[in-house]
Amino acid sequence: MKCSVLHCENYFRKNNISFFKFPLDKKLRKKWLQFCGKWQSEYNCTNGKICEEHFESECLIGKIQCGLGLSRKVLLKPGAVPTIKSTHVHEQVRHRTQRSELRIRRQLVSEMLQNKENISELAQNNIAEGNTMIVEEEMELDINNNNDSNLINLKAQIKVLESQVRDLQCENLKLQTALRDKGYAYDKELRKKEFDFSELQKKFEKLELESKNIESCLKVFFTEGQLIKLKNKDRRQNWNVDDIARSITFYSASPKGYRLLRRNKFPFPAIRTLQHWAQRIDICPGILAPVIKILSATTHLSQTQKLCVLSFDEMKIRSTYTYDKPSDSTLPAVNYVQVAMLRGLVADWKQPIFYDYDCPMTKTKIQEILKSTQNMGYTIVAMVCDLGGTNRSLLSSLEVTYRQPWFLFEGRKVYVFADVPHLIKLIRNHFIDSGFVINDKFVNAAIIAELLNITAGDLSITHKISHKNLTVSRAERQKVKMATKLFSNTVAAAIQRAASLGYLNGHNWSECYELFKTTNDWFDVLNVRVPRADSRCRMHAYGLAFETQNNILDKMSSLILNMRVGRNTTLLPFQKGILQTNNALRMLFHDIKGNVAFLLTYRLNQDVLENFFGLIRARGGMHDHPDRQEFKYRLRSYLLGRNVGVLSNGANVAADDTPDLESANPSMTGLILSHFRCATQPMATDDEENLPELEYDALENLAGYVCHRLKMSGHNDENNIDSTFTWVDQVSEGGLCKPTQEIMNSFKSLEIIFRNLNGDSLLITENYLKKHIEEASSVNINMKAKQLFFRSRMYFTIRKLNRLSLRYTSKFSNNNYNKTVN
Repeated sequence: MKCSVLHCENYFRKNNISFFKFPLDKKLRKKWLQFCGKWQSEYNCTNGKICEEHFESECLIGKIQCGLGLSRKVLLKPGAVPTIKSTHVHEQVRHRTQRSELRIRRQLVSEMLQNKENISELAQNNIAEGNTMIVEEEMELDINNNNDSNLINLKAQIKVLESQVRDLQCENLKLQTALRDKGYAYDKELRKKEFDFSELQKKFEKLELESKNIESCLKVFFTEGQLIKLKNKDRRQNWNVDDIARSITFYSASPKGYRLLRRNKFPFPAIRTLQHWAQRIDICPGILAPVIKILSATTHLSQTQKLCVLSFDEMKIRSTYTYDKPSDSTLPAVNYVQVAMLRGLVADWKQPIFYDYDCPMTKTKIQEILKSTQNMGYTIVAMVCDLGGTNRSLLSSLEVTYRQPWFLFEGRKVYVFADVPHLIKLIRNHFIDSGFVINDKFVNAAIIAELLNITAGDLSITHKISHKNLTVSRAERQKVKMATKLFSNTVAAAIQRAASLGYLNGHNWSECYELFKTTNDWFDVLNVRVPRADSRCRMHAYGLAFETQNNILDKMSSLILNMRVGRNTTLLPFQKGILQTNNALRMLFHDIKGNVAFLLTYRLNQDVLENFFGLIRARGGMHDHPDRQEFKYRLRSYLLGRNVGVLSNGANVAADDTPDLESANPSMTGLILSHFRCATQPMATDDEENLPELEYDALENLAGYVCHRLKMSGHNDENNIDSTFTWVDQVSEGGLCKPTQEIMNSFKSLEIIFRNLNGDSLLITENYLKKHIEEASSVNINMKAKQLFFRSRMYFTIRKLNRLSLRYTSKFSNNNYNKTVN
């Protein structure tokens, strides 16, 4: 069998040449056929073979070994393609041409011989008959001569034609070669285009998949309309209700953020479009119809989750005449707005339900709200309010007392609670203004003032409070934190500790301690936010530590019943409110304990309304005192938004009471201290090794904090248990770390170093901590403990100096004011 490559004359039986069959792979077979100059549809590849001369040596296996006689057969590597053209093409063409010339010559000779045989037969016939004539012989001779001349001419013509044929064959061969080369080039270009097309198709599929993934991710943040707007930025978009609802929600949460995103080409509707849609929602005074629709459409809540608490309170607004453009009406000035809000008792949800201007809450309005809520499938089981004059009148009309803290509505009880944060503020106000008579003994703020004077150093066991907690006035009295810091477990323990050391002789410290301790525990029971905050039972949700919590309620009720304010001989409203709240909590839990396992008692106060008022004020930025129309528009924005925001300064939330030290002037610090020199124990010096008892207690507390932060050995170390009863033992409820005596000696040395460097003021220098640590290089304690101790002591000193600066500034302002008035 001959090699399938065009013009290759190698045969299958030729020695020392291997032949290879066409591959089964279609793409590879196509390349072989293109090299052979054949088409797949016209050529049978089953029996075709290509010799080894058309393959590179790298494509052959065993070529060298075969030449050396080490291998019997040459093998072809998988995927090999023939690339070598035959080097004997022109020689083969020349041999073929010679053979064709020989063939043509043989044909001519055979024709001439045939003609001669015919002539000889005629001559023999004429001689045999005897009629041959000389003339005929001459004619025959002429004919022969003519034939010879014709033969010569024919030979010349044959040579010319043969030359032309050779030229044409060479030209044809050149054309075939050029055509084959162009075919190879076109095939190569086609394969390249096919490869480029496949690569582009893969990239397109990859980009299409990425586009779908990006679009699916964007659907979490954007609506379908917003995605269309992203794809077609220059096209006008017709926003649907879903687009407008989401955009209004975002705009209500942060108008500035909305404008910023629109300027950065985010796909949001124009603000005027949102305003046009928002104008369709009418927020009229009274029960809010949009809220009714929202609550009616809520179907995912169970009946237990629909148990709710109604709270209402008043908010002061700017008393001005206003104009309502949609109704084209002028409106009179009002002083306050009454707002009622629903809050889930079990589930975490809230919603304003009612508002009106200069409208005290009445029995009729309460019943209307209860009825509307009940028609929506929600059940109001409790009501919360403060103890203002109008609210006390309301409770009287509902026949609610502290012995009967409920009223009936359509055959079921609705329990009434007094707002606990308001109650603890009232306890604080009466304590510092009038004092209390407990067990025929009088206690007031003087004992706390004395305690603050005793512990006035940098290291203080009463570091949470200051004289500011006893002199609150105006807006400061509205801050709950100022009251809770005063009536805290730390202050109660400090009273007991100072008294045990003989510092509070002459004061009824025992009754004062009982008042502070009981009030702190009672407030903890009624302000629980999580089911289990820590190991303290009073911090658990009501119902999880039933016996302990009820004992605290009983103790508080007994204290309030036997306590009188100043010279009053009867219970004041805030005392009745405390008793009413204690009784209502027990009765409410008894009624619903079949549906719930515990109660988060912070949901039974008015914090939700206070936060709402703070949000309404904050929506105006610096303009936090809205009029009636502005309140209406802000309420609408609140309902449309996500109800998130930052409390304004008008909210009753205490700010950080440790401001930054704005001035580092030592002379200013000395001036402050010269005006406010507190009567306290002298500071320790180089010659003094022992700290005053109360300052040592504070140092022990700080050392325990450092040990806890750095996980140093403390009271859990069995080999270093200190049996001495100290301040940490007294104030701890199981979570404080008590340092060992060895660690306390090290911290005592650090305290002496700190006092020597800072004195009564604060050392003003660079590398503050570095200098202190260098001075304490001989103290046997690790570096992190030194850094944390000196940093904490520095902040304690800064806080003390800032407080003195504030008091000095206030006194200086008052003196200037008095001089101006006089």
